[in-house]
Amino acid sequence: ILQDVRDSLKKQVQINHEIHDELISSQHDSIRRTLLNPVIGIHDLMEENLDYIINKMPQEFEKNVEGQLCKVIELYIFIKSRIKEMLTYSSGLRIIEPSEGELFDPNEHFIVRTEPTSDKALENTVCRLEKAGFKDARNGSIFKQAEVIVKVYTEESHADTNNLTNK
Repeated sequence: ILQDVRDSLKKQVQINHEIHDELISSQHDSIRRTLLNPVIGIHDLMEENLDYIINKMPQEFEKNVEGQLCKVIELYIFIKSRIKEMLTYSSGLRIIEPSEGELFDPNEHFIVRTEPTSDKALENTVCRLEKAGFKDARNGSIFKQAEVIVKVYTEESHADTNNLTNK
């Protein structure tokens, strides 16, 4: 009887392993589908826009090269906004886009360049956003810091003014 129980338990353990492996595989497929479906949607959108640019835009704008350029930029911005929507709504991210004058936050921002300022009140503030960043809306973890140009106070402007006054 004990041998039958042992054999039965071994079979159950084997079945449990098979079920576990199947669940893991199914979970990976579900995660892949969740991640890939929005990307496939963006791909389709890009194909539609490329078809328009190649086949229809030349007829609509004829020799208006500036108009064509503006339309291409408009389509590019449209695709970029769809990608942002995908990242925020499908992936649960928050976009980090600091505005000019916001205080530099080393946790969310990365300085790519600095610009001097003679206004001490502007010290360590964002001058311009170069590239947006992304953070998890649920737990706040940073996926990519926003790349910014930051104002740095320099006394050179005041020293130059003082030198002119003293001469």
